[in-house]
Amino acid sequence: MLRRIVARDLASVYRQTWCLQRTTVSANRAYARPFPRTVSPLSMQRKFFLTNQPAERSVSASAQEDQKRSESSVSELGSDVKTVVSDFTDVPKPAMFFGFLGVLPCMAASVMSVYYADSPELLSFIEPVQVGIGACILSWLGAVHWGLEMAKYNGSTGFARYSYGVIPPLLAWPTLFFPTDVALLSQSFGYVFLLYTDVKAAGRGWTPRWYPFLRYWLTWIAGGSIWISLIGKDWRRRGNPTKRVKDDMAAE
Repeated sequence: MLRRIVARDLASVYRQTWCLQRTTVSANRAYARPFPRTVSPLSMQRKFFLTNQPAERSVSASAQEDQKRSESSVSELGSDVKTVVSDFTDVPKPAMFFGFLGVLPCMAASVMSVYYADSPELLSFIEPVQVGIGACILSWLGAVHWGLEMAKYNGSTGFARYSYGVIPPLLAWPTLFFPTDVALLSQSFGYVFLLYTDVKAAGRGWTPRWYPFLRYWLTWIAGGSIWISLIGKDWRRRGNPTKRVKDDMAAE
């Protein structure tokens, strides 16, 4: 009986000792296990390189895209300049010479009206001249269609092309009776409207193909001169803000 009790106690002690040793070995193995690869120095360098590499690629890709866009814009501008130059080569030199020579009085009258905006005596002489020049130019735009119809350019159209020649004088003559600013505004809108009609006429084959191109540049020069005159005179009449500030500072 005593031997059984001693044997059972020894067995229980042995079992507990074996379990304790197994637990200790497993704990030691867990403690001796190396760190994960993601936290090693080499893995950290690799992770840093991999995470930063797409950003560098994206920056370089965006820089290349910006460079391509700038190059494309420059090439488009160059092609536009070539197109304009090629269009000017189609315009006969006499028409180009007298066309740009005809808008010089508009530019001169615009500059003089702004320069002498403070002197009513001179301005009362310059403004009627400016309005008269604009009315003459508007009327002459109708004479072009009459000449093309009489020459039977691309055939005869009858009343259609003659009516295109009558519209500009009807727009120009009433402006002579308007106040100066209203007359100039009406003439600027008349230039744009007649440009539209000339483009339509060229599309129908009633004018040479180069004529709307020349009209485009002459229209913007003449119309721009009118707007410069109106804005400049209003600016001078209200007084130069820069000069006014300087005068106030000198008075103080």
